[in-house]
Amino acid sequence: MTKKTVSLSAKRNFLLWFAETHVFDLPSSKQILFKIIDHEELLTKIHLIFNGPYPLPLLVVSASNTGMPSLLLKTVEKTYRDFQQIWEYINKIDSDELIYLTLYFCERNNCELYQTVSEDKKLILEPNTVKENVIDFELSLWNEAFRQQDQKSEIMQQIDYALDTGNKKKFRHLVKKLKKF
Repeated sequence: MTKKTVSLSAKRNFLLWFAETHVFDLPSSKQILFKIIDHEELLTKIHLIFNGPYPLPLLVVSASNTGMPSLLLKTVEKTYRDFQQIWEYINKIDSDELIYLTLYFCERNNCELYQTVSEDKKLILEPNTVKENVIDFELSLWNEAFRQQDQKSEIMQQIDYALDTGNKKKFRHLVKKLKKF
């Protein structure tokens, strides 16, 4: 397997460009990028990849209007969606372990900057198998995004009901829950 090495400054500059030029549905998506940029030790563990179904742990950060989850971490055991849980997991990783990061944004497929810093491993798989795995992975991410949107809509309906019935305690609880999305 051949693997391209990307300098820390190239990764940092790309992530900074990405964070500053894109709009995110969740503030925590941008926040995690800046935390990675600011922690050199963490930045050394991060490897930007274009196709995400293979290596784990995989951090997914998506700009608005992509249909992908805004922020998600997939590990062998679990999928994390909460910023605090993701940050704690990333910080617990040993210094010799890697974290893979894939980014979704509208111009992703034609972005030369992204291709320059992408460190996808050359896998010994048939091209059709690779395509099928990537499609399955991205469909699972879209499914996750739709599921989150359904949960958000359900909470909004519950908030409306709490307002209609004058249940302030339930309203406050639901608003806190909604802010986590």
